[in-house]
Amino acid sequence: MPAQDALLARAKRRARQKTGFYSHAIIYLLVIGCLLLIDLLQGRGINWAYWSAMGWGVGLLSHGAVTFFDGAGLYEKVLAHELKKLQEQER
Repeated sequence: MPAQDALLARAKRRARQKTGFYSHAIIYLLVIGCLLLIDLLQGRGINWAYWSAMGWGVGLLSHGAVTFFDGAGLYEKVLAHELKKLQEQER
């Protein structure tokens, strides 16, 4: 049963990470969309909203990388693969 509890805790952690990223992405789209609309309606040709989109976009990409390409998750996958190989060799 303790293994099941640990698995549930990991699943909850991953769910929080993913929903946090999705919230971040939705807020990004809404705010940047509004900024681009304001920039377009001003018609001054400066296109300042693109700088905001790029700066915040880097943060959003970083958040996505940590959420979906977590180094610890990769380590766990490689470890599980190696354990499986070693167990098959033991048979």
